[in-house]
This record gives sequence, C-alpha cells and structure tokens, in this order.
Amino acid sequence: MAARSSGSYRRRRPWVTMHESYGMDAHGAFFQLENVRIFDTGDGVTMDLQGDVDWHWRDVYFKYMRDDCVENDFLNSGTIENSLFDGCYSGSARAPTPACETAAPTW
Repeated sequence: MAARSSGSYRRRRPWVTMHESYGMDAHGAFFQLENVRIFDTGDGVTMDLQGDVDWHWRDVYFKYMRDDCVENDFLNSGTIENSLFDGCYSGSARAPTPACETAAPTW
C-alpha cells in the first residue's frame, strides 16, 4: 500500500511560506518510509530532531518540492534507496546548528 501527500499551494506562493511547509515531519529512531509519494509542498520530509537516526527510505517519489526533498539539519544517519526526487530546489539539505553533532551523515 502506498501513501500519498499532496499540497494545494498556488504556484505564486512566496518562498518564505513554502520554506515552512512539508509533506511529512518524521520523528523517531529507525524511522522507515516506503512507497510514499509527496507532491507540491515546501520540504518533502523534515527530520528536525537530533534523535531521528538510522532511518531507511525505499521507493519514495517526491515531485515539485519548492524547497528541500530531504531536510536533515541534525545530520542524522540514514539510507535512501531506489527513490526519485524530481523538481526539488535541493535534493538534500543539511544546515547544522551548534547544537548538532559534528559527525558527517552516513547516507
């Protein structure tokens, strides 16, 4: 079974608004995402907690993301396989803050 998330934002919506929207906010260690389709949001998926580690994504498709397909500012480790990010401003964004771990992500 596939999950779908679709935004309904006007194409002229300001970037600052899109920057604060996302298709999914994923939390928890070992988070798994499979067969998910997300269309027309700011970020595809955001992982905005330091404990969102060792995630695994398989067969995901993000189209027309107006910001990042993957927002991973805490440099959490994870794996992406057999997935397509189409029309993202940034495929993967990492903007660590001083509170983040300094280790490089493993994905």
